[in-house]
Amino acid sequence: MVGSENYDSEDLSVMPILEWFYGLELTECDQPEDVEGNESYTFIINDQPAFSYDYRGDAAYIIVSDKWYKVKNPSVPPIE
Repeated sequence: MVGSENYDSEDLSVMPILEWFYGLELTECDQPEDVEGNESYTFIINDQPAFSYDYRGDAAYIIVSDKWYKVKNPSVPPIE
């Protein structure tokens, strides 16, 4: 979780996620058709859902406040 009340500036465990997120290239788009076999990730910041990442292998989307953004350079998030 990024941004918790227990934030420790010495804990760099979230850095790969932040670097991954800020490296994504996004273009706003309409919601695509549903597919089977996609992976969906929800990222929580300050105990609130901040955004979701819908990974479809060769395509991916970021969803923020019901707005969809196509990711030009999709990749799997660096999470364990």
